[in-house]
Amino acid sequence: MPTIKQLRKAQPKPVNKLDKYLHRFLSAYITKFFLSLKLTGNQVTIIWILTGVISSLFFLKGSYFLSLIGALVLLLSFIIDFSDGEVARYNKQTSVNGFYLDCIGHFIVISSVIVAISFALFYKFSSLIFLIFGFTTTISLLLIRMASTEKYEVLQATKTKPKKSKKQSKSELTVLLNPVYLILIFSIFNLLPLLLTLYGIFLPLFFIRKLYKEFKYGF
Repeated sequence: MPTIKQLRKAQPKPVNKLDKYLHRFLSAYITKFFLSLKLTGNQVTIIWILTGVISSLFFLKGSYFLSLIGALVLLLSFIIDFSDGEVARYNKQTSVNGFYLDCIGHFIVISSVIVAISFALFYKFSSLIFLIFGFTTTISLLLIRMASTEKYEVLQATKTKPKKSKKQSKSELTVLLNPVYLILIFSIFNLLPLLLTLYGIFLPLFFIRKLYKEFKYGF
């Protein structure tokens, strides 16, 4: 069984301080726990996905306290997500299948939380607008993902080499704009209706912008 120090040495290089002092710091202990249970990386992936889906159930009641618990459970699933790769690398079981499962998991978890929030707000305020925003947010997340995957299908089918894109550094601000952290922050300040409204309005616009950029500059 590896020590925490050994696991930290084997971790990928942190992309920022938040990654180093929070995500990777906690994931080392979680990874050690999963290794003691002799779990595979894919099994850990399933665990974090299930944890994320379970977090959505806390949002359904629409209460401040339960929503805050749901946001913390969602953050836990996000931290566990760092451990699946660490477990897979330690066991030398990294695979394309595991990466694919991980990508699908992100959409499943965030979508389930958004749907739960939209239904909770609908029942709490008796306003159809929150169901509409929940729908536009979920569909936009799917379309944004599709805009990228379809691009690579076209490149593969036409045997076209993709243009080189500049590497973008993930600052602490970029990480905090992750839906997991936004949901946590807006839950703390009891502003989930505002978050869903912003998502419902701006994510469709972001999809249109992304589609335009991919069409004009992506090939």
